[in-house]
Amino acid sequence: MLTKELEYKINNVLQQFSFTGLLKGDMGVCIYYFVLGRMRHDPQMTQLGEATLEKIMANMGQNKILFMEEGITGIALGISFLLKYKFVEGDVNEVLQDIDDHIYKGTCSLLEKEVTPNIKLPILDVLIYFIVRYINVNSAIRKKLYLRFIEHLFNYIYIHRQDNFYQETFPFNLMKEQYLFVGVLVWIYQLGIDQKRIENIFHEMKLFLFSCHPVLHANRFHLMTVARCVGKFTHDTEWMNFAERLAQDIDIRHILENELTNKNIMPQTGVIGIWLLQKLNIWMGFAMNDENYDFEKRIVESSLWERIEHDGEFFSNYYSLNGYCGIRLFLDYLKRKV
Repeated sequence: MLTKELEYKINNVLQQFSFTGLLKGDMGVCIYYFVLGRMRHDPQMTQLGEATLEKIMANMGQNKILFMEEGITGIALGISFLLKYKFVEGDVNEVLQDIDDHIYKGTCSLLEKEVTPNIKLPILDVLIYFIVRYINVNSAIRKKLYLRFIEHLFNYIYIHRQDNFYQETFPFNLMKEQYLFVGVLVWIYQLGIDQKRIENIFHEMKLFLFSCHPVLHANRFHLMTVARCVGKFTHDTEWMNFAERLAQDIDIRHILENELTNKNIMPQTGVIGIWLLQKLNIWMGFAMNDENYDFEKRIVESSLWERIEHDGEFFSNYYSLNGYCGIRLFLDYLKRKV
């Protein structure tokens, strides 16, 4: 249960810092308040969400970052979520139209500039945002514009991929850009957008990915899930066969007990990320071992969870969805599933 002390900590962080992003800022806390308020039927939590949203909207113009974690695409996705699930009232297209234009122009400006290969651009985050907007937008003109932009962005990402695109990265990260990009391509394919081009990309990827066998079981599990996703939704048996070869050499218990250390509980890089991959596999119709693993016990007994709850400085760096708020929502969800 959320204590008054921890509630005070969250509000204190929001007053001291100006991070407005989804995963690392107060947009994530805003969603935390609204969702927890609904789950617990707690009007005080809902009021905190409303107050946080007002602050975000008032300061939104100051955020020039396009990345999802701490920038405007994450804020806009958060607003879209709140509107879609009726946490707040409003027309999503009226609310987000000016934000769409801002993100579109900012991205076009970035793409026109010459950048060195080691500079990370927020193109994948913007692509995800405009897929969501393409699905929701009503205007035929805007729908066509967003469609063309989606096609341009995914081709840009693929054409400009780095030499290490297919290499394993350490440690495990649910938001690993290469695997996330493959999943996003499947999403675009499912929407019927430029399917022939995406099929060609998946065919080219086979030459490189099918020879990969990640060292970490967690990365192996991640790649297997992505491969299953491609195989299932594009009806490609070669991808399915590759996924099953990986599946034969994956030990979920080893991931949870050995590879992910006592401190590794974060949604993006820890046991919650593995739980999400498990649920994605089950949603796709694949049986999973260790479905009854006690994730709640694993988290609350972690030294990191204790540190988040008692170390104010550490808490201030991990308070949003990729930290305290994300973990707390996960624990509340598990309790309500029992």
